[in-house]
Amino acid sequence: MPISLLRLSFSCWLLVAMFAARVSDAQWVKPPSKDLLAQTPGLIHETFESDAMKTAVGYSVVLPPSYANGDRRYPVV
Repeated sequence: MPISLLRLSFSCWLLVAMFAARVSDAQWVKPPSKDLLAQTPGLIHETFESDAMKTAVGYSVVLPPSYANGDRRYPVV
């Protein structure tokens, strides 16, 4: 294998490794601000532990006002 092709191959693998390191350092839990929580009734933020990503992942959901204390069923999208 010519030296220039070997250098190019090494450079590509180095870039892939650097990108993978940055992705794994990404923050996947970003709770909404206090202002947004105050302005959005029913907004909740929770987390779960992702086995695939080996980190905590956050999510937000807006629930209707009668969700917590009603007998009505709500469809899931």
